Amino acid sequence: MHAMKRYIKDVVDGFVTVLVGMTVTGREFMEHKERVTTLEYPKHSKEMPPRFRGMLFNDVEKCIACLLCARDCPVDCIEVTGYGKGKARRADVFTIDFNKCMWCNLCVEVCPVESLYMTHEYEVTFRDRRDMFVDFMLYKQAPPRPLALEQVPEQQAVGKNAKIPEPEPESEPVKEKPSPKE
Repeated sequence: MHAMKRYIKDVVDGFVTVLVGMTVTGREFMEHKERVTTLEYPKHSKEMPPRFRGMLFNDVEKCIACLLCARDCPVDCIEVTGYGKGKARRADVFTIDFNKCMWCNLCVEVCPVESLYMTHEYEVTFRDRRDMFVDFMLYKQAPPRPLALEQVPEQQAVGKNAKIPEPEPESEPVKEKPSPKE
């Protein structure tokens, strides 16, 4: 008899739990009926946030082969060699092995000429692992650089074109005149 009571209690508890869950689901459905939650993917795609890290790209026209990106890469996926000296230095080999790359953005942050950047491209597939070894010297034109709609804190006061806000001048304290009683 005890087992039968327990079985009926479990069935009732399950039914009540389902009703509570469906009540929450129904309320959300009615309150947010106008909100679109899904998109028909090939026709419509979701806009990526400004700081989205998509595929890595290097504009070799700007690259000075300083090797900072290769040194900072934690997985050693960047291979760079260059020729020339000083401001005339240019890269003759710049390859990234996307088999290893973990999209950490460390290489982008240290690039002094901002030739290395993350695109908003994420629909990239490779049929062969050898295709994931990308030689950027073969690209004729760079993909568009994503424009951030927000101020990136790390880049607000960095680089030669950065505008560092000047602190407001402090007003000098007004000296009080000695009182006649002194």
